[in-house]
Amino acid sequence: MLPDLKDGDPITVKVKNVKWERRHCYSFPIPEYYYYSGNVVKRRWYKPEELGITTNDPKYPVRVIDKERIVDINNTIVDQKEKRQDQKYTVPGSKGNVYEVTVSGGRASCTCSGYQFRGRCKHIDGINENKDH
Repeated sequence: MLPDLKDGDPITVKVKNVKWERRHCYSFPIPEYYYYSGNVVKRRWYKPEELGITTNDPKYPVRVIDKERIVDINNTIVDQKEKRQDQKYTVPGSKGNVYEVTVSGGRASCTCSGYQFRGRCKHIDGINENKDH
């Protein structure tokens, strides 16, 4: 499980390279992991399964990382088993409808039409805000 990260916290992450599983297809060496250092950047438009950290590149000041690929944070191993557990939440909608939010493998989905259309919704954002408090 990821530790509680706050905006501006210094962080070093070890991230699994998505190309590693198909490394035999490349004519050059593919590293198994990448290491990134910076400060945590929290923005409300990030998906629940994403983590933003600063870079030293003025052209691309923030790197967004898929939390599912994070193996290690600040030299602390991230427990892979906890990330794979499915969690289901029943969330009331603003017009009386009831929606189900499922968090699986660090990714969240919702049964509402807003999520189906945009890939994010206020129901997922509400769950994330409740986890932060």
